[in-house]
Amino acid sequence: MKKQKIVWLSGALVLTGFTVAGLVLKKRYRQKRKNEVIELVRTTFAPYGDIAVVYINDFESTAQLMTGGLVLENGRNFTFKFEKGQLFYQEESNK
Repeated sequence: MKKQKIVWLSGALVLTGFTVAGLVLKKRYRQKRKNEVIELVRTTFAPYGDIAVVYINDFESTAQLMTGGLVLENGRNFTFKFEKGQLFYQEESNK
């Protein structure tokens, strides 16, 4: 009976370790992807002028779609989405 409890506990610990490792790897992958998209946005918008702020909407973004926006020093605002390797953006009107 004691061996059975030890085996069960060992299995539970191993499973927990795999789960934690998977979550850490997933978080690192998402952060790396987020940094790559921010760098792409900065490169794309460099000709438009100095960038004041670039942000990602974490609450809207998924593994397949990342959304966000940026504000240029001159006050122009853009929203963007990155999907399937392509960046789509549009300027927001300042009303």
